[in-house]
Amino acid sequence: MGEFNDIGCAGLAAVAAELALGALTGRERAGALAHLDRCEACRQKVSRLMVTSGELLELLPASDPPPGFEARVLE
Repeated sequence: MGEFNDIGCAGLAAVAAELALGALTGRERAGALAHLDRCEACRQKVSRLMVTSGELLELLPASDPPPGFEARVLE
C-alpha cells in the first residue's frame, strides 16, 4: 500500500467534514477513500455528515447574483 493509504480512523476523523463537503483533493482524498473502503464505522460517519451538510445547504435562501455579475465573470 502507498503512504496515502495508511490513514486510520483518527486521520479520517480529522478530515471527515471536508470529505463530506467534497473539499478534499489529492492524497488526502485518496487516503480517506481507501480507509472508507475498509472501515464501515467511518463510512457511516461520513455518510451522516453528507446528509447533514445537504440538509444545511437546503436551509440557505435562494438568491440571484448581483447585477453585472455574469458580465464580470465573462470578462
